[in-house]
Amino acid sequence: MKTPTRTPTDSDSDRRAIARGGLEAEQYESFLRLVADVYPEVQRLIVTLVGNPVDADDVLQNTLVKLLENFGAYDETRGFRGWACTIAANCARDFLRRERLRRGYGLNDAVVQKLASVSTGIYELTELRSDFLRDCLGRLSVADQQMLWECYGEETSVTEWAKQKRKPRSNVYTRLRRLRGRLYDCVNAKLRNAT
Repeated sequence: MKTPTRTPTDSDSDRRAIARGGLEAEQYESFLRLVADVYPEVQRLIVTLVGNPVDADDVLQNTLVKLLENFGAYDETRGFRGWACTIAANCARDFLRRERLRRGYGLNDAVVQKLASVSTGIYELTELRSDFLRDCLGRLSVADQQMLWECYGEETSVTEWAKQKRKPRSNVYTRLRRLRGRLYDCVNAKLRNAT
């Protein structure tokens, strides 16, 4: 006797839609990509604000649910990172408010908001510096880029690299110091022009 095969029904697609927060499959895939891009920053922000890693995990889960529930209202003209961090800060603030009421002490909302702003600002500055550094690296000669990569990006020490290339170690260190100086000056010039 042949066992009947189960065919997808409307209730199956309804269950899948509910699991996706009511989003269409394409919207849900877009949501997942955007969340994956900002997840480390959202997690870091929540841990910074909440302090306790166990509590932070709960707040992070709540944040992800809120992001999914509200994704339909997300304005794509705004950056997703800022939107997600705002929701994360609000979820953390709500959690801290409940904890403050339960314990009778804790950070007030204004302090939590300032911490969130500082934390987000630091991350944005770091991202901006990384973008500028990539651009400045691209302006170096291929030989200089290769040297930096081989000396700093791989498991070869500067001394080993100098031996492999048959160059005096002091010359290699001098060249690396000059390259770092050029990169530092380039990044800082871009930061000054960006403000």
